[in-house]
Amino acid sequence: MIVEVDGAGRAVVVTNHHVIEDGSAVTVVVNDVSRYPATILGFDATKDLAALRICCSAGFRAATFGDAAALRVGDSVFAMGYPLGIAQASVTRGVVSRIYPETARGRRLVQTDAPINPGNSGGPLFTLEGEVVGINTEVIRESESGTSVEGFGFAVSAATVRQALPALKQGSQVGPVGTPTATAIPRRGSGRSFGPMDGSLEHEDDGFIETYSADVELAEFTAVATFENPYDRSVGGWDYGFLFRRSGKDGFHIVGVTDDGHWYHDVREGTSESTDLDRGWSSAVRTGRDDSNELRILASGERGWFFINGVFVADLDLGAGAATGDVLVSTGYFNDNAVPGRSTVYRGFTVREPRFVAEESGQLRHDDDDQIEAFHMRTSVGDFIAAVEFVNPYSRNVGAWDYGIAFRDATGPNDFHAVVVDSDGGWDYFVREADTTPTYRESGRVALNLQEDGTNSLLLLVLGDAALLYVNGTLVAELDIGQGAEMGDIWAGTGFFAGKERAGSVTEYRDFSVWSLD
Repeated sequence: MIVEVDGAGRAVVVTNHHVIEDGSAVTVVVNDVSRYPATILGFDATKDLAALRICCSAGFRAATFGDAAALRVGDSVFAMGYPLGIAQASVTRGVVSRIYPETARGRRLVQTDAPINPGNSGGPLFTLEGEVVGINTEVIRESESGTSVEGFGFAVSAATVRQALPALKQGSQVGPVGTPTATAIPRRGSGRSFGPMDGSLEHEDDGFIETYSADVELAEFTAVATFENPYDRSVGGWDYGFLFRRSGKDGFHIVGVTDDGHWYHDVREGTSESTDLDRGWSSAVRTGRDDSNELRILASGERGWFFINGVFVADLDLGAGAATGDVLVSTGYFNDNAVPGRSTVYRGFTVREPRFVAEESGQLRHDDDDQIEAFHMRTSVGDFIAAVEFVNPYSRNVGAWDYGIAFRDATGPNDFHAVVVDSDGGWDYFVREADTTPTYRESGRVALNLQEDGTNSLLLLVLGDAALLYVNGTLVAELDIGQGAEMGDIWAGTGFFAGKERAGSVTEYRDFSVWSLD
């Protein structure tokens, strides 16, 4: 089916991988009449999905994806395709029998009793409203023991299709399980993503947390969603947030907010009992009946960050619990915080794995040229995490020094943001725009190791107009970076200020690492 059409009349088509895997040339027939040669953009044999491109027609129309989170067992659905090679599209009707994750293949399946036969593969499974909720994929006619069965058809959920589509369009090629292609399953840190997804979490009087899964297995990620307050506090209490690094039934971290303006971070480790890791009250939480809150978390190793409506709220200690797992939106974590019959609406639920850019170590040689000495990553990013350790070039008795991270270097040698520490025990943040004079500047004091050959580590987290600067593991500044360029290169440098380098010396940098959050 066609899922995207651009202004030039080019269309992106989604089908099953097994439909096109044996074809040296693929042709797409549109509306049972017009034939178009297709280019295979990417495929995922594990999920059994493929994306093609055809060109061009002003008459192409894209199918509409439905809300996979709203699909329920018993809902009416229709399967469309070309069973047994008939020349015109055929439609069969049935109901949703089951919805479940097939973890081994990284996908979510919709089981239906709508008749599916050879030739239906790759076609849409859609609702009464004409919205696509799956891609017809396979049918089972006999159990492993040889018992004949009927009504066991399966479609890859629209949630999985939407999650996989960006990578497929960019040329990702994933071979069958155990048989990776030359460009095999992306390694950790490759930028895989889920969403954005809109939906609602129905409040039920069952004592369980209500969730919707991104069906991912990630250690490092960013997750964001906007939640609508389900009702006024006079009606009852509410909470919502993210459940993440879920491992098994009762192992997970959970962060979120409540109706009285508090936020929380708990962990469960294989039992039904939670450990309270951190919590507090924040003026950033909007608690009114018609309000909503955008929540964002970042997880990286044993450290995480929590933002509410763009405001940094807390460092998260992720040292306990599983190191990897699924990410879900959730509501009703606390007892009595779910009024039966109501629902919590979420919008834009997105999970993205940071994309590893590079890691380098080296030396910055001091020259007597009044220029900043730098090592460039040769990239262009807006949001990112960067970490580096510097070695002091010489004793303070010999001379002054500085070093730091420059970022969003967009257009020239004097157009960038920078965070810098120096031998006086201070930190600076500044912006330069087409001049050697900073156009904006913040500064403060920081605890540094100032000994000769001493080391200091910097970690910089940048999200939109906000940045967090950590020095030697301690948060020293929350920065407003709304000025200057929004995208650009990242580099490690020394000699940012006049008189802070000594010709012939070197500043060593170690494990300079960057992960893109774009």
